[in-house]
Amino acid sequence: IETLCSTYNPNVFIVMYSVVDERSFDMAEQMLLFLWKGEYIHTRGVILVGNKSDLERTRKIQTNVGRNLAYSWNCKFIETSSGIDHNVDKLLVGILAQIKLNPLRERMYNSKRKKYSVTKLYKDFLAYLRGVKSSENLFSI
Repeated sequence: IETLCSTYNPNVFIVMYSVVDERSFDMAEQMLLFLWKGEYIHTRGVILVGNKSDLERTRKIQTNVGRNLAYSWNCKFIETSSGIDHNVDKLLVGILAQIKLNPLRERMYNSKRKKYSVTKLYKDFLAYLRGVKSSENLFSI
């Protein structure tokens, strides 16, 4: 994976798991850890996708578990079903939106690495407490 990341330098990462397979969810979590360690999450769009959302009777990963994982890694989240074409178009449009947001994301990341003022830290903390950031809005950073 590291070779693919350095060779192709993707603008967006799609980390997909099956909502009916706990092992795929564990692998998705490991992939997010890898992307975080490589600082890809900070400079590129990352979307966590729970697939097979139409298989409710055999579901093992609840929607809120996937959403919480995405929120904890500061990435986007959506559930899809390629079998019934649920949210697939929304995911594709979200991928394009994340690609367009990449230059802004990199500028924000580079500015965040600079020294924070106390006021800025306080404002960021208040925004965090209010839950301003939504992991489900694929059209924002």
